[in-house]
Amino acid sequence: MEFDFDDVEDMETIKPKRWYKASVVSVEERISSGGAEYWAVCWQLAGYSATVWDSLHFSQKAMVRTKKCFLSLGLKTTGTLSYIPEDLVGKMCEIFVIEKEYEDKLFL
Repeated sequence: MEFDFDDVEDMETIKPKRWYKASVVSVEERISSGGAEYWAVCWQLAGYSATVWDSLHFSQKAMVRTKKCFLSLGLKTTGTLSYIPEDLVGKMCEIFVIEKEYEDKLFL
């Protein structure tokens, strides 16, 4: 197959290890390979066309980080509450971006 890259823009360079203002553009409910539910969060960095991905897990150990994320987005975190992924969409906060290589595994 032949490709013509002359009209393809270069990707923006996002510098890891720094803070960015960002908004949540989508949240997808997923199931880990171990069977645990988590939310895959897509963030739009302010002033950039690029997006970055993160995940929120709901195990007792992971809830500390999830609670911090919800607080940063202006959501309540006291008592027993019910949220759906769409409750996060459009919310803004500052996020710290790190570079982590994603390893996609294919199971046959």
